Amino acid sequence: MFQKSLGKRLVFVLCTALCFLLLIGTGAGVRAEEDNQAQGDHAKLLYMGHASLRITTAEGKIIYIDPFAGEGYEPAADLILITHDHYDHNAPDKVVNRTPDCRIITWAEALEGGVYQSFDLGYVTVESVEAYNANHDVQACVGYILTLSDGVTVYVSGDTSTTEQMPLLAEKNIDYAFFCCDGVYNMDMDEAAACASLVGAKHSIPYHMIAADAGLFDRGRAEQFDAPGSMILEPGEEIDLLKEADAAENPAEEFDVSHPKWNEIEWDADGDGMKEEVEFEYEDLGDEAPSYILVTLYAGNKEMETMIDRAYGLNRITAEEDEEGPFLLIEYDIGDYYSHDAAARCILRLRGRELVLEEA
Repeated sequence: MFQKSLGKRLVFVLCTALCFLLLIGTGAGVRAEEDNQAQGDHAKLLYMGHASLRITTAEGKIIYIDPFAGEGYEPAADLILITHDHYDHNAPDKVVNRTPDCRIITWAEALEGGVYQSFDLGYVTVESVEAYNANHDVQACVGYILTLSDGVTVYVSGDTSTTEQMPLLAEKNIDYAFFCCDGVYNMDMDEAAACASLVGAKHSIPYHMIAADAGLFDRGRAEQFDAPGSMILEPGEEIDLLKEADAAENPAEEFDVSHPKWNEIEWDADGDGMKEEVEFEYEDLGDEAPSYILVTLYAGNKEMETMIDRAYGLNRITAEEDEEGPFLLIEYDIGDYYSHDAAARCILRLRGRELVLEEA
C-alpha cells in the first residue's frame, strides 16, 4: 500500500516538474522570439558584389538573389531567387546552408507559361518583371520586385537593357532599385541612368557594372552612374532597408559620413591639378539641437562646416567639375522636423571655401 502511494506521489511530482519545465521553455521561447523581433526592426541588405545580394528580413528570413559573387553565404537560406541561367547569376551551390522549407525560384518558375508570376511567401512577395536585350532572351530572363512585410520594396533589374515595362514601375514607388550597367552584355551607364529615371526609385544603385570576367566591382565606373537618388554600395557593405518615414526617425542610421568610403574621396579644390584628401566628421547634436546634424568637411587646409536640418538620406558624394571649375557635390534628403516626412532633395556644392546649398 505504501509503495503504491509512494509511486503515485512520484508520478505526481514528475508530472508537475515536467509541466513546470514546459512552461519555462515556452516562456523562454516567446521571450526569444520577442527578442529576435526587437533586434530585427528593419530588414537588411548585403551587397556581395557583381549581381549577388542577400536580404535578411525583419522576421529573420534569409533571401539570396543571383548567388555567385563574394562572401556571406553562411546564413541558411529561406529563399533563393535566380534571374537567368548565366554562370555569374546562377550558382545556387554557393548556398550550402538551407532551411528545410527553402524555396528556389528561377526564371523558369517566374515565367511559367510565358506569364510573369508573383509569389506571396508571407514575409515577402516576389513579382517577376521584364528583363531582356540582344544577349538575353525575353523568355529566359527576368527581374524581380520584392515587397517585404513592412512595405519596403526592392527592384533588381537582372541582366537587361531598357524594357517596355520600366515606365510602369514608377507607379510602384520603389524604395531601392539595382540597375546593371556593364555596357558589354547589357545597357551602359547612360542608359541605366535613364532607366533609373523611368523607374523613379528613392534609391538607385548600380551593380553588375563590369563583365564578370573583368572583376566583381569597379568603384570608378559606379561613380559614373548619374541617376536621381543614386547611391553606391561596396561589396561586403550592408544597409538597413528603410521606408522614408523610418529613415526620418533614424537620421543617424542613414546619414553616416563616418563610413570609410566617404573618406576616400579625392578632390582638386583649387583646380591646380593637386588633389586633396577629403575627410568628414559626423555629429548628432542630440538634445542640444535634435533637428540638426553637423557636417564638417576638410580638404587640405580648407575647412567648411554646415548644419543640415533633419538630414536622413545621404545619396552620394562625388568630386565633379563644370564650366566654373572643380567642386565637391553632396546630395542628400531632408525631412520636415514636425511631420518627419520628406521635404526636399538637397545638394551641397563645395567650391574652395564657398558652400552653396540648393534644392535639387
